[in-house]
Amino acid sequence: MSHSIAIIGMGPRGVYALEHLTTILHENPQSEWVNIHVIEAAEFGAGAVYRTDQAEYLVMNTICSQLTAYADKPGPWGKG
Repeated sequence: MSHSIAIIGMGPRGVYALEHLTTILHENPQSEWVNIHVIEAAEFGAGAVYRTDQAEYLVMNTICSQLTAYADKPGPWGKG
């Protein structure tokens, strides 16, 4: 039996979720397959809000003090 996980939206939060999920699975090997499906209609990594093909004045900006996602310890392949 295998398990399937879908991450819908691969903007910054989706990428964070994927990185954390792969770290958890690496640190806790499963006895069965885990299929991860990533779904993004716009730009992978940027999502619809931060996509790079829109006019610069439309790109979403976030004030540093209002960030809600913070880096955790690096994944098994990351150094920083």
